[in-house]
Amino acid sequence: LGGTATFADFSSDAVLSVTIPAGSADGSITITINDDLLHEDSELINFYLSGDHADPLANNHTMTIVDNDPEPLVSFTTSGGSQNETDTASILLTAQLSVVSGLPTVVPIVISGDASEGIDLDYTLAAAQITIPVGQLGASVLLQILDDLDPEVPHEKAILTITNPIGAVTGAIPQATFTIA
Repeated sequence: LGGTATFADFSSDAVLSVTIPAGSADGSITITINDDLLHEDSELINFYLSGDHADPLANNHTMTIVDNDPEPLVSFTTSGGSQNETDTASILLTAQLSVVSGLPTVVPIVISGDASEGIDLDYTLAAAQITIPVGQLGASVLLQILDDLDPEVPHEKAILTITNPIGAVTGAIPQATFTIA
């Protein structure tokens, strides 16, 4: 046996051998697929026949386990808030999955609003996307509110929106709006 699937993905009575009874031309094995509830790529089980009478042209068989689990939902853990720029605050913006995934999740962030992003402006965002590693529920990026010495009258807004995530579906809180006073 081989392939990308592990013994957590399936069970089989053919782990070591298949016995072909005397007088028969074939034998059979039973494969039971285990539903692991993890969103992941399809996985392969490779079967190899060996022994004195194995046909070298037909000794490799592959079975594909097609994943049946939906992509998780991804949302911000906050919908935003108000921040005074003289506090030069650091805000940890977290994207969180509804369930752990077997694939990495990339969460692109689109910036809008009337606050200006960049050094010596209203705020900086450490990255334009958040990547949630395999097996993790969430990951974060730093939003740094800056004191640009310009009065924020009226207040300015930095709007951060999850757009077209890879490996997840946009969840309940796709946008975080930060009001800079």
